[in-house]
Amino acid sequence: MAAVTRADVAPPPRDRLFNLARFVCETDFPHFPEKVAQRAKFSILDNLGCGLLGSGYAEMEALRNSVGLFDASGSGPSTMILGRRTTSAFTASLLNASYVNVTELGEGVARSVTHPGTVIVPATLAYAEELNSSGPQVIEAVVLGYEALIRLGWALAHSPGQPVSRVEAHSLHRGWYPPALLGGFGVAVAAAKLRRFDVGRLVQAMGIYANIAPTSLLAAFRQGAMIKSLSAGWAAAFGLFAARLAEAGYTGVADFDQELFQKLVEAPDYDRIDSDLGESYEIMLVDVKFFACAGPMRTDLECTFQLLEWHPIRAAEVAEIQVETNQRAGLLTDPLPTTPVAAKFSLPYCIAQIFLGQNRAALMDDAFSETAIRNPQWRDLARRVQVRPVPEFTAAYNTHPKQLRPSRVTVVKHNGERFQHYIETMRGLPTSPPSADEYVEKFKHLARRSLSSAQVDDLVAAVTGLETEPNISRLMGMLRQPA
Repeated sequence: MAAVTRADVAPPPRDRLFNLARFVCETDFPHFPEKVAQRAKFSILDNLGCGLLGSGYAEMEALRNSVGLFDASGSGPSTMILGRRTTSAFTASLLNASYVNVTELGEGVARSVTHPGTVIVPATLAYAEELNSSGPQVIEAVVLGYEALIRLGWALAHSPGQPVSRVEAHSLHRGWYPPALLGGFGVAVAAAKLRRFDVGRLVQAMGIYANIAPTSLLAAFRQGAMIKSLSAGWAAAFGLFAARLAEAGYTGVADFDQELFQKLVEAPDYDRIDSDLGESYEIMLVDVKFFACAGPMRTDLECTFQLLEWHPIRAAEVAEIQVETNQRAGLLTDPLPTTPVAAKFSLPYCIAQIFLGQNRAALMDDAFSETAIRNPQWRDLARRVQVRPVPEFTAAYNTHPKQLRPSRVTVVKHNGERFQHYIETMRGLPTSPPSADEYVEKFKHLARRSLSSAQVDDLVAAVTGLETEPNISRLMGMLRQPA
């Protein structure tokens, strides 16, 4: 398809991107089933909880201190989480998305290898605050931003001709970090929905983002690099920037799905972009995280917890811990991480912390503190963790929706005794979604260090009643510190 020269050019027939864009433009809040709007509100709550926790991380201070490098005015209408002043929507998107991402607690979608809420929720709220958007407008922007991002990511993680349920994460295994690289596409769509773009201009916004997307590397989290969290911030900010450029008349690469996607993977499955649009909503397929770690190893941690509940074993008794898992978790085997970021992507570290007495709640935050990492007790245990990918477990993992995510953990004691446990699923997966109470419980745990109990309750009420809010500004004001 030839490059377009005007932002409002008429779409060609049967083009997948235009089909997706048309669906976004023609679908509004009243079209959503109640369960879809409900899931959007809980996704907003979940990501705000992550942002509140992440804003207090030490590495985020350096980012806040660098804001002046790209935001000379230092003012604007949008809220920085727990900031004392407002700033531009661009800067608020960058900071707040980085806060969410640094926690490793943001929801994900396995079939697209993305974390939609990490980028879409902060950017949508920041831009909606600038526009004085209503609660229903925010909900529809979030739902449709998820829809677009997940479908685009799915096209890169699925091979043509394979069963629809099969996911292979091609770009991830090539060394890209898809949640950041692709995240801005969803942001651009959400922002375009808030501004009521037409179809042609919406495609241009995505095409612009394709040229400025952060080329984020998987190596960043393996090395524990601080830049890993900022990659999501850039995706959120650049996705919003792309939409604003499209509104100003800029044009982008209209066939970016071919020009970019074929450079990321060998054979994208373009049918995933617009297949069965409207039959269901992609936001219903999110994985909700209750451990602050890489998603592929969550069932390994849950399996370990359950094994120790059945068979209390002291750390000193352990000769070896064998973990049979999926291929993606098999990439996360650094036994001696040195930073919080690296620790969250180390299966040996996380399992060692469980054997040292960290509970499930601690795996959301305290187990990854500088104090926990400096404690030398975990090192010997981590070296005893042996991780082995199992083809059958990988095959089960590489299907979506996830009906099975198997893990088997075996503990061998010094005296030769062996204890083994096997699980196939856990709470938070699409087949075992959290209840409303579990969403709220997680939010309260994450927000407890930043806000009073009364403030937390007010935020929960505002988000869960978002469809009644005539203006998002009241909710955003609850996230600021008093001047």
